[in-house]
Amino acid sequence: SRAAGRLSPQTFDRAAAYAMKGIKVDGTDAVATYRAAKEAIDHARSGAGPVLLECVTFRTLGHVLEGRPVAHAKKSRTF
Repeated sequence: SRAAGRLSPQTFDRAAAYAMKGIKVDGTDAVATYRAAKEAIDHARSGAGPVLLECVTFRTLGHVLEGRPVAHAKKSRTF
């Protein structure tokens, strides 16, 4: 998204501000999500610190606003 004319950081990028590891994964891919979660868990259990895990997905049914559904998400997405 754009904020004040600049690209704002991705959520997982913000982990660095807290001296944390950040991982971004396609949340619609169960295998990729499992692997990323395992990596995060192993990292934390090893004593290396916390991990911010961002699982990116999209809404398939849209929002409801005042009884009117808002447009549905597009089927093709890139992560």
